Amino acid sequence: MMTRAPISLLALAALLTALAGPFAAGSAAADPFRSNWANPHASQDDAREGVQSGRLVSLDKVLGRVRAQVPGRVLDAELTQGRSPIYRIKILSPSGGVVHVIADARTGDILRVQGR
Repeated sequence: MMTRAPISLLALAALLTALAGPFAAGSAAADPFRSNWANPHASQDDAREGVQSGRLVSLDKVLGRVRAQVPGRVLDAELTQGRSPIYRIKILSPSGGVVHVIADARTGDILRVQGR
């Protein structure tokens, strides 16, 4: 009786894995029906390809422009794709507040600064 329980648990685990496959967190990238609209956050590979192809300005160049206008330490930066790709940048200001910056990823222009 004891030897059957592990086999049954393994079979149950395999069945649950097979059924949960399309819903598992790691399988979103493998799903050909998901679009950037369903998951607007671009991967590093998407960003690199965009910069190499000339469609996007590098984050490094955008951060240079941002630092010239907004003092502080960069906390986070991400490329978000949608109708127009943008960089979302979070900066810790010298006063301790958080400043949110939105920049156009195609041109590098700063579109919005919030929280100065």
